[in-house]
Amino acid sequence: MSTPDFSRRLLTFLSPSMFLTVRCLSREWRAVTQPAIDGIFEGGTLLVLDGKDINQDDAYSRSERREPITQIMFLLNITRIGEYACKWAVNLATVEIPEGVTSIGCGAFWCCSKLTSVTFPKTLAKIQRSAFNRCSSLEVVNLLHTDLQEIQSYAFEFCLVLKSVKVPASLRKIIISPQAFSSCNKLKNQPLTANRK
Repeated sequence: MSTPDFSRRLLTFLSPSMFLTVRCLSREWRAVTQPAIDGIFEGGTLLVLDGKDINQDDAYSRSERREPITQIMFLLNITRIGEYACKWAVNLATVEIPEGVTSIGCGAFWCCSKLTSVTFPKTLAKIQRSAFNRCSSLEVVNLLHTDLQEIQSYAFEFCLVLKSVKVPASLRKIIISPQAFSSCNKLKNQPLTANRK
């Protein structure tokens, strides 16, 4: 079923809108369709697969193609957003990260300069290095409801209008890198949380 010839034949019959059904398909069917759907739909929707990393050079080479992106669609059962998965989606305004995601990879939303709202899942445990670096329109980060354990270096660097960050009160120590909020000048002298013990 998953031969290259079968994949090519299948994909000639499917329109971009029909790929929405891939979210509910079995692993075998996703293996067939993933090579074609790992990209951008017409209308500015980027599909994000589970934990698919790309390197910085690849992310840069896709920057022009990612400009029209205004929406992110996550496959069902995703547990990790890969490195640079959404980098350079400069017109993306809102993101709702689904339940089940435990980690946001390095540079995942780097340079999403119009991003104003991110909804984080309860399952989130780690925000990796530079994940939201240069998201210069992001004002509020609310992580109170999450299982957060770590925010790595430069995770929110150059979020120039960031005014409020709330992290959960937890019996476990939350590791927050000293550089996690570097150059967030409007966050200076602001408590990260009112509930942290």
